Amino acid sequence: MAEFRRSHVDTIGQRLSEPPQWLIAVREGHYVSDKRADIRVGYGGFNVPVEIKKNSHRDLWDSLQKQLVAKYTTDPATAGHGIYIVLWFGADKTARAIDHHRPATAEELRQFLEQSLTPEHDGKISVGVLDVTKP
Repeated sequence: MAEFRRSHVDTIGQRLSEPPQWLIAVREGHYVSDKRADIRVGYGGFNVPVEIKKNSHRDLWDSLQKQLVAKYTTDPATAGHGIYIVLWFGADKTARAIDHHRPATAEELRQFLEQSLTPEHDGKISVGVLDVTKP
């Protein structure tokens, strides 16, 4: 996973190799209590942590709350905002939820993850599932 994540982030970095001077994208961005999100995107003193997981990751179902929300969005510079991205490699690769449910589609996974958010996260936490299955 580390190699995939690194190459994925490097690609984003390459695309932003000449970003506008007001936009900053940092791999392994630091947050309170020395916690690090996969990517930190910053603008004028405000920043947004981005956490990325494969759909097969053992912490897929917990990381949205226990990692992104609890550890990164508590930083005052985020104002509670964050992005959770899951890379979808197919239903058969998806880690089962606690209730043993396994989403059949990327969209179904996104909906399940969004349902775990509370009303206080409405408009602050975004969940995206990117379908990266081979055509």
